[in-house]
Amino acid sequence: MAIFYRPVERDQVFLLPADMRDWLPEDHLVWTLLEMVGRLDTSGFHEGRARGAGRAGYDPDMLLTVLLLGYCTGVRSTRAIERACTTDVAFRIACAQDAPDHTVLARFRQANEAAFVDLFGQVLQLAAGLGMARFGTVAIDGTKIRANASLDANRGREWLDQRAAELAREAALIVAEAGAADDAEDALFGDARGDEIPQEYATAEARRARLDVLVAEFEASKKAPAEQGTGAKPRERGEASKKALAEQGSGEKARERIEALRRGEPKRGRDAKGVDPVQAAALRLAIARGRAAARVDAWLARFSPDGARPPARAPFPVEQDRKVVAARAALERALAARAAAAAGPAEPVKSGRQQKGGKTRKKKDPGQRVNTTDPQSRIQPTRKGWVQGYNAQIAVTGDQLIVACSLGRSSADDPQFLPMMRKAAAAAEALAEHTGTAMPIGIVLADAGYSSNANLEAKGPDRLIALGKSRDLFAAAKSTPASGDPEPGWTARQKMAHRLATPQGSATYKRRGATVEPGIGNLKKILPGFSRRGLAAADAELHFAAAAFNLLKIHRAQAA
Repeated sequence: MAIFYRPVERDQVFLLPADMRDWLPEDHLVWTLLEMVGRLDTSGFHEGRARGAGRAGYDPDMLLTVLLLGYCTGVRSTRAIERACTTDVAFRIACAQDAPDHTVLARFRQANEAAFVDLFGQVLQLAAGLGMARFGTVAIDGTKIRANASLDANRGREWLDQRAAELAREAALIVAEAGAADDAEDALFGDARGDEIPQEYATAEARRARLDVLVAEFEASKKAPAEQGTGAKPRERGEASKKALAEQGSGEKARERIEALRRGEPKRGRDAKGVDPVQAAALRLAIARGRAAARVDAWLARFSPDGARPPARAPFPVEQDRKVVAARAALERALAARAAAAAGPAEPVKSGRQQKGGKTRKKKDPGQRVNTTDPQSRIQPTRKGWVQGYNAQIAVTGDQLIVACSLGRSSADDPQFLPMMRKAAAAAEALAEHTGTAMPIGIVLADAGYSSNANLEAKGPDRLIALGKSRDLFAAAKSTPASGDPEPGWTARQKMAHRLATPQGSATYKRRGATVEPGIGNLKKILPGFSRRGLAAADAELHFAAAAFNLLKIHRAQAA
């Protein structure tokens, strides 16, 4: 019996134009994002956009939708989003088949930090309009999020001072080398540029006359080879010059050595007394570079017309030539010697461990360390070790909607409790004004990281703050439950301990873990690490990720 399959016709063209609405089901996330972005006030993203002549730019609403879709699906890299806009159906719908370049997305994300913070508030208003954001229970907790920097890039004050001194020396060396090279070229060329054609070859008539002379000399050399070689030999010329220099004083020897270097005739041996070592080293470096460049040009000239490589091995590039490297090192030594002489005698450098009175003195603690990649990030402790990042604070409602978030550099949580509680209260008031329905905060829950007398005694909504580990609190409430009202004269900490030991207080505090910890876990799926550097940029990205988190909540609530 024959087996029949569904036909696979990849070469079949569409008989009618394709409709993108048929590509995905109606309950897909991209349709929710398109609808929500259409309801938001995106004027902040349109401000500052380029207007006038030239190619039309991308619609900011489209770029916002593409970025939101990327963060909601865990795609934060702009390059990955660019690829998805050509391969993923949802991204192709979001960008309307006009895939933006990754640089456009990166610059859009960089230029709209303030708009991202405002977007977070607008998404909250949308959620409140749909009946979400129940403020009966608000849980506050912190999490460490990795910065866009390496933990190994932290340096102490001693290293920074040493690096600054090295950079200053390198800058001085570059300036001195440039000045010495300019002085040498000014002495060698004067007011000329240095690469002009000689006067005897400046015109076509002069060049033709010179060629005629060379041809005539070549013909004469073939007829009378014995007559060649007249004049003094190089060795004889060298001996004569040595005798002349010996008869002159040291000043004349120095001038002669410099003039020889300017003519491109370096000589072996030590320089005469009175020769400027920096000037001589700069001239030798110029000669070495010229000869290395000549070797490279000669090798290139050996190429045949058909492009075949010559049999000889290619010479090193000019700056990698061994003689150029040696001449440059000699110039650096001369400049360093001049700088050391100008600075005077240096103070002795003390080692990390010194013998003093027969005892070993240990090296001092370097103190505060700074990250050279993201200086505003800090080393943060986590349960799995240390991480280079920031401390993110999150306030989550009973229906797991993020209503407030902030970013800080300190690893301590307790100073952030009151600001986060005020932010949550301000969000409740703003949403109540927007919806016309009162949204008072019932109780605020926090773990032992926020326990302090200031947080326990401050005015504001009712709160439960743990004074120790949760398992110990629950065990104490189960074994020796408390009852009744606190005794008069008890401190705020004693009152909180008594309240947590009651069955009602223990049951209320149990809701903390189920409220805020799943929210933090899902938020870190969207934002496991920051893409941008700096506290302000990272805080804007945190608000954008929180807005994407809330949009996912809205989408899933509508689907349910």
